[in-house]
Amino acid sequence: MEDNKLLEEIENLLPEIIKSDLPFIINNSDSWWDSIKKEYQNNKVLLEFIRDKMSKKYKETYEEEELINMQKLYLLYPNKIPDELLSCPWDIIKIILNIFNNEKRMFYLKIYQKYNLKKDELEKYILHDLYEKYLYSLRMINDYNKIIKEDIIKELFTLEKYIYENN
Repeated sequence: MEDNKLLEEIENLLPEIIKSDLPFIINNSDSWWDSIKKEYQNNKVLLEFIRDKMSKKYKETYEEEELINMQKLYLLYPNKIPDELLSCPWDIIKIILNIFNNEKRMFYLKIYQKYNLKKDELEKYILHDLYEKYLYSLRMINDYNKIIKEDIIKELFTLEKYIYENN
């Protein structure tokens, strides 16, 4: 519950952060790599700015990794964070945020909630590519069903042909 309050406060601070005069300067004439380096530096400046603002407001120190995870959460869900995700502990949210594909992220989130997994169990499933195995099994079932349908169609066609020829 405390995590939800923190997330709400970050969301409230964002308009102030965006309006601030942070040095976000990426020159179009820069090379791709220079632009990436500047973006990274600007992101560090933004994270330091947020850390300072939050530290003043909450009298706590926030690690850069925590701020990056908060930023990921906001970037992945700029309009509304799914309730399923908000009902999870912050440690689980951080694990889920590191999954790039949204369908995959939601799959692991549902697995976590449905089976009441522990953090290490969830990490193990992710490490062992449970989602990919699940997709593979769905493809296999689908392929199997196609084969069966084709066999049934062949049998029906053969039966129809036999009936037609014998009448």
